[in-house]
Amino acid sequence: MVDETRWNELRLVIAHNPEQAQEQTKLRRERIAAILAKANQWVGKLEGQDAGEVSRGRKLSDSGAKARLYHEVSDAHLARIIKVDLKTELFSYTIDEAAQVQAELMDGKLLLVTNVPDHTPEEVVRRYKSWRILSGDSGF
Repeated sequence: MVDETRWNELRLVIAHNPEQAQEQTKLRRERIAAILAKANQWVGKLEGQDAGEVSRGRKLSDSGAKARLYHEVSDAHLARIIKVDLKTELFSYTIDEAAQVQAELMDGKLLLVTNVPDHTPEEVVRRYKSWRILSGDSGF
């Protein structure tokens, strides 16, 4: 689906690919689940240490767990969804469900702003995609 509207006296061309939206949502949810699985392992290790259990490897601290999670979240580009609380002394994080819903609403969408009046919305999208291919960027 491709359409257009006006925005700040420019053309805003909107394209939506439902199959790509499904795939993007699925991949994001998988990345979130993988990160949360690691975080839960760290929580288990921290709780075990607090209970006096001895485990393999180096001892984990709350600040170390926070740093690890922060880097995992940053590397996955999920900082708007998974919030690592760096200010508390204990290892803590939350999931911003509203941010996740917002991200999923944008999945499969391409928004282009142009001032070119003589191309159809489909041509604007086609030119953008061909530019991305020529530049070596393989997105939308």
